[in-house]
Amino acid sequence: MNAAILAAVAQGQQERTLFESSKQGYISKMRTMTKILNGIVDVRENALVINEENNAVEHIGSAHGVYRLILPISVNNAQLLFAALSIDPTLAKKRKRGPNAAEDNIAPTAAATIIHATEPGSTNPPGFNVHTVSAQTYQNYKSALKWWHEFDSVSMDKVGHLWPPDVDKSIAKQIASYKRDVGSKKRRGVMKHKEGKSPYNLAGYIALCTYFGLMRPDQHKKTWLEGMFGGLFTKLSVNTIGRSDNVDDLLLENIDWENDAMTLRFETTKSDQAGETTSDVKRIFANQFQPAICTIFAMAVYTWCKRRNPEDKHLFDGVDQNKRYYNILLTVVSELPAAVDLGCSREDIGTHSNRKFAESTSVSKLDGPSRTQVCLRAGQSVGRSQDCYMFSEEDGDSLVGRTVAQLKFDADQFDILLSFQSKHLSSAL
Repeated sequence: MNAAILAAVAQGQQERTLFESSKQGYISKMRTMTKILNGIVDVRENALVINEENNAVEHIGSAHGVYRLILPISVNNAQLLFAALSIDPTLAKKRKRGPNAAEDNIAPTAAATIIHATEPGSTNPPGFNVHTVSAQTYQNYKSALKWWHEFDSVSMDKVGHLWPPDVDKSIAKQIASYKRDVGSKKRRGVMKHKEGKSPYNLAGYIALCTYFGLMRPDQHKKTWLEGMFGGLFTKLSVNTIGRSDNVDDLLLENIDWENDAMTLRFETTKSDQAGETTSDVKRIFANQFQPAICTIFAMAVYTWCKRRNPEDKHLFDGVDQNKRYYNILLTVVSELPAAVDLGCSREDIGTHSNRKFAESTSVSKLDGPSRTQVCLRAGQSVGRSQDCYMFSEEDGDSLVGRTVAQLKFDADQFDILLSFQSKHLSSAL
């Protein structure tokens, strides 16, 4: 051990402040923001580092395409940047997925896209009748800028600076105003009221799980395991109220059995990246009355049919299984008969729909689980002080677990125990 090794470790700790996926998302937003600044002729020289050829200088490594900001950023430049973001219609386009998504989703130069006026003689501000980014996306640009401002990285040739409080206060005011502007656009029909993915209904959940169970090989496009994988992934997402990346990373050693419930643990979550409170057990219950949506049955079938290597550690082995699931889910949604009512537009269904459906169906039960119990199950914050004193207990988690298993809350079957047959199936785990 020497100073050089310790310096490398320290530098790595400085750079690993976010999950890699979040880090790449922020860098992508910085590409967009610095490109916008570079497109505004009378701003670029005060906001960006310009070389002798009058070109903006880029960072290196995985931050290529991000122009060098003059840091700390001034209040005026920050205000102009977020003013440009608020009226640029190209930022609201449908994002592409794939290996080249980061480059494909960069907006054109602001000078060519920003709308300077609505109509001659109009008193409406620029962008008044233009579909722009959602309020949450606008907020995310601030988060990306703040992170990048303070971020230190040798590999990207980036030196961090303290985030100026006056810049933070100024942008916060613009965000508050933009949220009101978005509300006005929604009322006038300029922007859609709905943002993000939607939860499907119970009939849609049953239809999806049933379709997964009926999937058959289609030449080289599908295998027998596709339906088993998609069905189990869906049921685990719903029953744990977990994000797809947490289900993807589920370790075999964290699957166990406790009385009449299968238990799962996630190592980390989005709200607990250090894994300090994530170790709470999530109890999964069987639904013997509706085998199509029974997680225990799906787990037993998948376990029997999945070929494994002794060194496998994850339930779903392989890289980016959550992306694999996303593609299968979109295929199933598109192939379901039009007569099937999913409870929402099919374009609004994604991996997050599982989580939203689970929370909605659980808290909507009369005299059912409280919102706090559901939030604890979902790994969501219930408030700064409550997070320090409120933790998941067996009874509360079991109540939510039986609810998301779709056992009828007001019937004798709600607290039914596993039959011998179901218990025998689960013993394969």
